[in-house]
Amino acid sequence: MPHFYAFMRKVGIDLLPRQYRESKGFLEQWMSNMTSKADRATDQKRRMDVPLKLAAEPVIYEATKAAVEADSPHLSEEARKKVVASEMFNHISASREVLGLVLGYTFWYLAQHPHAQKCIWAELEEYDIDMTNPEQLDVADPASRSRPIELDSLPYIRAVVDESLRMRPISILLPRITPSDRTVSVAGVDNIPPVTRINAFQWFVHRDPNRWENAQEWQPERWLGRRETDKKSSREDVLWTFPSGPRMCLGNNWTYYGMLLGEDHMCFYVETR
Repeated sequence: MPHFYAFMRKVGIDLLPRQYRESKGFLEQWMSNMTSKADRATDQKRRMDVPLKLAAEPVIYEATKAAVEADSPHLSEEARKKVVASEMFNHISASREVLGLVLGYTFWYLAQHPHAQKCIWAELEEYDIDMTNPEQLDVADPASRSRPIELDSLPYIRAVVDESLRMRPISILLPRITPSDRTVSVAGVDNIPPVTRINAFQWFVHRDPNRWENAQEWQPERWLGRRETDKKSSREDVLWTFPSGPRMCLGNNWTYYGMLLGEDHMCFYVETR
């Protein structure tokens, strides 16, 4: 498709709207500026030979840049910078997909299920966790920092997050190309030809009626029984939002951190309204 679009542009037919190219250019320039800013920060750290404040140190950027330099020594400096910027944009877009879309759907499901809001409220009261003043959350206060840990230990709240991740995963395709020298078998499908593109799609995995009862319905309670009987199969082997294994998304714990706080703040707002 990229080659087809490029060919059509050469013959004078642009199939993409003008707003798309303007937005794409804006995002590319913004990401380029961010990587340049990160380079300046790391250069400053080297010159001063002192660690920067934790909030100002681009740790992930430094690790990604080092990996690209090691893996692609044949690329020019400008080409490597583009690869690093592209990788950084993947991290940013992934966080938007999960925290923006999935958390938004969580609020939508909670609005449709008042009983779930009441269960969350009751669980917070049972464990004596005060969410009535979320604006007072202070990262410098040890007691405040423990709040996400407390929330993570609450079974029903975690079940709400898991069920929203099941129903509305980011649903990106995860393509792989089969080996060029032989046929393979994947997930019970035999004799897949060489050099064949195959995908795993979270949406279908999470709505497989052979794995889930009432697969199309949002039911947080389904996770309570799973977690009590087998903690491992309740998430890594069944919930495939992030997915699993050595290439599992590195931001999965941070995602739960953000969703748990956001969800409980929203439930308090709905109840008080």
